[in-house]
Amino acid sequence: MTVAVALLVGSLIVAAWGHRPLLFLLRSNWDPRMSIVLWLVVLASVFATSIAGVVLLGLPGHGGVAAALEHLHDCWATLHHGAMPELEVAAAFLGAISLFAVAGRLAWVGVRQTRIRQARRERHRFLVTVAAPDYADGTNVVWLDHPNPMAFSVAGRPGFVAVSRGTRDLLRPSSLAATLAHEQAHLRGRHHLLLDIVDAAAAAVPVAPLFRAAPAAMRELVELAADVAAVRRCGATAVADALRLLSAAPRTGGLGMGTTAAGRRLIHLQRRPIHRGSAARSVRCTVAGLIAAMVPAALGLLLFTGVACSLG
Repeated sequence: MTVAVALLVGSLIVAAWGHRPLLFLLRSNWDPRMSIVLWLVVLASVFATSIAGVVLLGLPGHGGVAAALEHLHDCWATLHHGAMPELEVAAAFLGAISLFAVAGRLAWVGVRQTRIRQARRERHRFLVTVAAPDYADGTNVVWLDHPNPMAFSVAGRPGFVAVSRGTRDLLRPSSLAATLAHEQAHLRGRHHLLLDIVDAAAAAVPVAPLFRAAPAAMRELVELAADVAAVRRCGATAVADALRLLSAAPRTGGLGMGTTAAGRRLIHLQRRPIHRGSAARSVRCTVAGLIAAMVPAALGLLLFTGVACSLG
């Protein structure tokens, strides 16, 4: 029972306070793609570690995990001998009910949000294609005959970027190119899907601060990631000029160049180093993700090891 409870406690700790270091990274000069990976992995690891804890509670002998850990550290023996089978069965039953409830809510929320967002995007796609049925120069850019400056991406099959005549008239060619690169980065990175995932997770577990903080953080991170992609193509000056001008334009209600945290993004453009795409960058993201995946379990096990050693 000790190992199972440790996993559950570690999940609760991360769900309650895990957002704080992640938000700190968001305000720092970290690569936004790495921060996106960390948020997604930590959210998934909380679910996975909770499931592992409940499953271990229900397994005879806890699958031999406790015995293996006892060989690594004698301190586990202090807590291990006090577990009652009846308590373990009851805890496993309550944990299973809780997980099924969360999984059911996550599925229901996910299906509902998917339908709502799909209907909204299809309506958006229909209005845009009616206003501008032809793509520009064979690309996935649609030019809207509208005087207000706006630029946004619409996910789907195929996804496309919509840009108004007001944007073309307002921006210099370099800033217009940066805007297009920014919106194309949203489509390449499947940022709309990432937002759908964290929105569904937050709606499924609204009591957990980590899950509540994820949607707003992810919206800022995908904009930062798109900014970095645009800077690599067009330079920081062009991206900053486009962001300043488009942030004052009417909001488009989606992933648009100037719709999220424009002030902080301008500061990041001045301070943030440009992260070049490379294999080393992918390796760093992979390593960081693997470490983050182990955080809930490691916290719980370390906590219970410390308690056991202090009691012993």
